[in-house]
Amino acid sequence: MLKLTAEGHSVTQASTGDDALGMVSADPPELLVLDIAMPGTNGLEVTRRLREQPETADLPIVLLTGCDTDHDIVAGWKSGASYYITKPFVIEHLRYFIKTLQGAVTPPRRWEVEID
Repeated sequence: MLKLTAEGHSVTQASTGDDALGMVSADPPELLVLDIAMPGTNGLEVTRRLREQPETADLPIVLLTGCDTDHDIVAGWKSGASYYITKPFVIEHLRYFIKTLQGAVTPPRRWEVEID
């Protein structure tokens, strides 16, 4: 995340899922990057809880994680993740998503798919 700070983005870190929930409630960010494997409340549950609250239902959430099985990735999308990146990762993936949010890049056409 140091590279994002060097590019002018403000980065705040939480060490647990519960800390992340508290920080988002106190001061909602423009983007949230979570790992699934977090102490206490995991990233999937944090994502679900934020999606249930009207104030954070549309918050862009990136799951950046070492959980890379098909099951993990589908669980991430089902939890409400806006984007899913597996570790090890290339910072350009996260940069592209941030640029998309800022309107600097036009995302590809969006498909609506229901996952069981």
